[in-house]
Amino acid sequence: MYTGELPLNKALYLNYKDVYSPNFFITKQIDGEIRLNNLKYKIENNKQITSFDVIDLIWMPTFRINMTKEDLIVELSLIYDKLLISYPLSRVARKCLILWAGKYLKNPEKIKIVARKLKMSAINMKPFEEQLRDAIIDGELTRAEERGKEIGIEKGIEKGIEKGEENIIKRMLKKYNVEEVSKMTEIDIKQIKAIKTKL
Repeated sequence: MYTGELPLNKALYLNYKDVYSPNFFITKQIDGEIRLNNLKYKIENNKQITSFDVIDLIWMPTFRINMTKEDLIVELSLIYDKLLISYPLSRVARKCLILWAGKYLKNPEKIKIVARKLKMSAINMKPFEEQLRDAIIDGELTRAEERGKEIGIEKGIEKGIEKGEENIIKRMLKKYNVEEVSKMTEIDIKQIKAIKTKL
């Protein structure tokens, strides 16, 4: 689905056997007024709401319409509150409206209306970009913590190796002098002397 400004006037699609080819259309060319009025009419007259109507509700903020995005999202949340649709469809519609609200709502009064109608939690009240940033930061902190544990394990292994080398050198010093141990192990004489003082 393309929602940009390119001058494409018709849907393009391919339907070959066993090949998934999505239909592309420009939502800015869709008359949002008609779709919004259609939804209102169906609700007011107790007409069946189809999944296509729910798709209209979800994508309405991208349609061509003579309302601000904030006013439209408030209107859509009021419509959503009156929808009699299946739970899965309702869940999808609600989540999409929450994303639109997070992206476009700035007026505190409108936020309160939408939050009440969509039963939004505090986390939903944060703009989507802020939620995404928090999730990214949380992921980075988790990765840093895991890397810290890995570094700790690596340092522990290095320390163990050093301790093991030191124990070997101590046993060698019982049989050989400092210079001989240094030549055999290729370790500096000063380090060997330092280990010898721990005996």
